[in-house]
Amino acid sequence: MTEGPPNWKTALLVIVGVFPVVMHEIRFLSPLLTSLGFLAALTTFTVNCLTAAATTFILMPRLIRWFGWWLFVDQKKAAWVEPAGLLVVVGLYAIEIASLWPPAALVKSTVSSAHFCFLKSFGLLEGGERRFAVQGGGFYARCEPLFLG
Repeated sequence: MTEGPPNWKTALLVIVGVFPVVMHEIRFLSPLLTSLGFLAALTTFTVNCLTAAATTFILMPRLIRWFGWWLFVDQKKAAWVEPAGLLVVVGLYAIEIASLWPPAALVKSTVSSAHFCFLKSFGLLEGGERRFAVQGGGFYARCEPLFLG
């Protein structure tokens, strides 16, 4: 059995692959599923399943192939390989964050929506809907009961 790459390198590459997927799901898929009447738990489950599938079958095989030179470093290779790979990964993080910055504003609104519904479920807030402003538009949070009873 061959030894795989260090866990810290794999974790860094997972973030490179998962971050844009999750940001696009937050921006496009979650509002769509919510508008179709999906409950929050079903929307979250669906998005998580799609993220796991995309990561497992599409993203990680490609990232492992592209970063094999860094993941599986031969101890005899030059010492520059480790820091160079880390620099490339950090550069990719910066590019992803910069290019996905407008949808990043949606994360705050999504969290605010979830927080609103959580407080509403405990009877701490009145009203069933709240409008959340999003850069370039907005959406309505419709709270479904979190508990049966």
